[in-house]
Amino acid sequence: MEIDIFQIYAPSVVPFVETLLRDGRVGVCAGVIRIVDHKKGCPEGEDRKCDRFKIVLPYAGQSVIWEILFNAVTPEAPPDFIFDDFDFFPDTDKLESLGSWNALDAAALLHVVQELLAQYQEHQLSRVGRESRLYTEYESLLDLLTLTPDMIEMHVVPRASGKGGEVNVLVKLPIDFSRLPPTLTLDKSPGEDSAVLLLTYPSPSATRMTPQLYLSPGVEQALGGAQSLRIPTTVSSGGHLTQYVPLVSKLLTNKVEQVVQGFEKKKEYMAAFLSQLGNSVLEYDTINFSQLTLLFEWNDFSFLLHVRVPEAFPNSKPKLVLQSIYHAVDGKPYHSSPDNYPYSPRWSGAEMVERTRSFILSYIMDFQKKSVRTGKL
Repeated sequence: MEIDIFQIYAPSVVPFVETLLRDGRVGVCAGVIRIVDHKKGCPEGEDRKCDRFKIVLPYAGQSVIWEILFNAVTPEAPPDFIFDDFDFFPDTDKLESLGSWNALDAAALLHVVQELLAQYQEHQLSRVGRESRLYTEYESLLDLLTLTPDMIEMHVVPRASGKGGEVNVLVKLPIDFSRLPPTLTLDKSPGEDSAVLLLTYPSPSATRMTPQLYLSPGVEQALGGAQSLRIPTTVSSGGHLTQYVPLVSKLLTNKVEQVVQGFEKKKEYMAAFLSQLGNSVLEYDTINFSQLTLLFEWNDFSFLLHVRVPEAFPNSKPKLVLQSIYHAVDGKPYHSSPDNYPYSPRWSGAEMVERTRSFILSYIMDFQKKSVRTGKL
């Protein structure tokens, strides 16, 4: 349920909260910043609104919680911060937005949060240990896939012993999704098309990890879901970070290419029907090119031909459905779906249509007889 920030927060704090809620997308996954636990800094009983709150930041598959404390009595002053990670001590000299705080700039707090996140990333890397195998692979991965440091997040869960516990590594894969047909991503949510890979290690020294792939809504819709890639679900000691991430990146790149080529082949297939049998076309899918209906007449017998093009086209053959316009079975038009027509994914669209046309001509007599014998007028 949405809250009324004007009713809850002090007037001097409202612009900063508004900006966080509207523009606060941070990190590898460009996740939204959530605001929780608003409080008043003034003594109980005074008639003032809230001037402090907590923000929940998405980071490396985890939620990082920081408390932000303004003082409504001195609205021109910058806020203080309390971090849920008590070992995190940011270098205030490097927080330019905090040092040059402008209380009239509604984006000032967001800029400070972004700068703090950059230092938090360095803090987490130090927890991994610069002498560790995982850190060495992190540096190698940057060069191997031409990644920038802001495309990889690491988060180490500390143990009571002081040693590093479970490690999450979140990587934004450098995949070009611009070639995906826009019509396949019409229902996507706003935001950048992206793919991120979350790798979970039991410890910084572990060589076994568990991966999860996350796709933005538009990409997931176009590719048929993250499961369609069939990435390995676990990686043993032989699968290091520098081996596994490029492998998944290549699989995803190949899948994008397959979708692009399949879409172009569908367009070619539909264009061949329009070129060779255009006068018989009743309707066809002008967006995804996934279906087409034609009306034919043979020896005074009229029938419909429905062509259904599968997602896996051309590797999977289209489905042909012949439908009588005269006869019915159980109240539905009599139809037949022959599957033995000649087909090869290596043929051009024109040859596919020509072979289909020849098959229909050889099949229609049998279809007419069964329609008359089985169906009812």
